[in-house]
Amino acid sequence: MQQSRYRIRFINGDLKGRSFAVKDSGLVIGSSMDSDIRSSDSGIAAEHATLLPQTGSGILLHNSGDGDVWVRNMALGNGEDKMLEPGDDVRLGKNLSFIVERHYQTPPKGDMPNVPPDTGAATILPQDYAGQSEVQPENVSNTRYASAEELSDLRNANKSMARQRKLSLFFGVLISAAILALAFYISESRIENPVTWPGEKSGNYDDGEYRIDLGNNGKFLIYYPNSPSMVKESGDGSFEVLTAAGENLDVPFHIVFKSEAVKNGYGKTTRKSFNEWTERMEKSGMMRFSSPSQEDFFNKGDNGYPYIKIDYSRKLGNMSWRGVACYMRFLDKEIVLLREVPTAQYWRSEGLVRDYDCISVANSTVLRHWEIPEKPINENATKMLKMLNRELNKNLEVASWEDIDLLLRNLFREAYVKDEKPLIETATSLLEKFRAKQKIWYSRKCLEYSDARNRANNAEMTRILNECLERFEPLNDYRYIRIMKNDWSVE
Repeated sequence: MQQSRYRIRFINGDLKGRSFAVKDSGLVIGSSMDSDIRSSDSGIAAEHATLLPQTGSGILLHNSGDGDVWVRNMALGNGEDKMLEPGDDVRLGKNLSFIVERHYQTPPKGDMPNVPPDTGAATILPQDYAGQSEVQPENVSNTRYASAEELSDLRNANKSMARQRKLSLFFGVLISAAILALAFYISESRIENPVTWPGEKSGNYDDGEYRIDLGNNGKFLIYYPNSPSMVKESGDGSFEVLTAAGENLDVPFHIVFKSEAVKNGYGKTTRKSFNEWTERMEKSGMMRFSSPSQEDFFNKGDNGYPYIKIDYSRKLGNMSWRGVACYMRFLDKEIVLLREVPTAQYWRSEGLVRDYDCISVANSTVLRHWEIPEKPINENATKMLKMLNRELNKNLEVASWEDIDLLLRNLFREAYVKDEKPLIETATSLLEKFRAKQKIWYSRKCLEYSDARNRANNAEMTRILNECLERFEPLNDYRYIRIMKNDWSVE
């Protein structure tokens, strides 16, 4: 018995000019890797068509139903079969075409297996030869004939795969429609993302204000958006407001300002008392911090007012909140400012929580601000005053700014610990004198830098830059940040 009686010769498409013997076990033509004859031509499905030689004569062509099949210029329906004879032409997809031809080969040597009489069924290739792209009949033996039930199973499998693909396509379309419907709902319901400060888009702001005076010229102002259902509460050195943010006032916005005395406050730096506060909050379970701490400034003019910020989340009653905590010091007090929204709204409100400070520090408070010294000086107030006056009477170009700053901090510390009001007033006067000289010096350097830049004098620009950085770096002064950002504008 011959192993291959027919062949197909492609006359069009990407396989044009190539011929393939049709195995008695059949051939699958498609674009998948598992196809016996693989084509990447336009319109070719993964398993486009199957050719099954019949024991009598001719080839049975089965359309898997995933692409167009034409036999002698007549369309073959999805899942239908068609008998082919030598000379018949077949087109698959848009361009791939072949002609059925007879194919004669020498029978293999050796005894041939006994084959039952003609049953009208196609032959099936043994499992070891499935997936070969071309027939190798010389080494193939022990073929058997497929039953009508097996051929029916093959057709049913192809139909089942087609149904699965159609079902996948249906669900894909359904999911896409759901996404589009959700996008339409968000658009029509005017859900704002990202959330803005009320009045930011229209230009009609309606903000409330609350002023806090901690004494000793510690003046702060809290601003917040007004809303119809707003709730406010104030106390001694504290303020809390629950209002709403967003163009539609649909996001609860909670602001808390709280000041408390720090134990041994005049002996602890801001960083040390901040570390104690975060440790206390986490141990009590009141807050969970979710980012590294960062140093920043309020009222970014001249020296600025320094603070430390950190992200957090917490539970308050039945509500879960997420926001930014701002920690600062004023004399021996710690001030904590919380800006937070419900956790479920943070995904669209993060920018508002971060970008709006909700606090303003009085210029006089910024001007007179000093930090607890890290290096206490074991000198009496009289000697420190003499040293300060000597340094401040020098030309500021040659005076040691770091020494002046250190002396002022220690003088303030001693004056407030002993509650000596005359000494506090004297130290305040010296601090104001130092800050005034700094402002004049820095303004002159900004003008010199701008002039050097206009003349493209890079060496002079570098000199001025390094000189300014050296002066302001140890002072916890916002002008150091401005210089690092290459901002040389004169206030």
